[in-house]
Amino acid sequence: MITKLASFISECPAFSGEVVKTNFLGKEVGRASLEATNNRRPVTQYADGGALMRYSFVLALRESFGFGEMDSQRISDKCIAIENWIEEQNISRDTLERFVGAEVVSIGVSKCFELAKSDGASARYEAEIEVVCLTI
Repeated sequence: MITKLASFISECPAFSGEVVKTNFLGKEVGRASLEATNNRRPVTQYADGGALMRYSFVLALRESFGFGEMDSQRISDKCIAIENWIEEQNISRDTLERFVGAEVVSIGVSKCFELAKSDGASARYEAEIEVVCLTI
């Protein structure tokens, strides 16, 4: 699921054609990675053995850090654009089902982007993405 989800998120216009990697951010500025977490929990259990499951992922961005107000505004705008796009895709079911699969019930941002760490020249920004899927 993570590979399909990363491919889906890569379609966000804020990435300008950049591919969202899976589980590898790297040190280059302008990169993005979707990372698996161990946070998987049932929302609803069904008598036939199926369930609605909630999966959490971290969407990480590597951006420049400390280069003035213009850079800070650009990064903030990019983060907001990504968050808004993900929320919009939850409403537009066609794109979501085409990329991730018909078993996806919803996708959303459960924790907005925030600065996770910085080395002085670049910074890692993280948001948490939740996906609810029907499992059989």
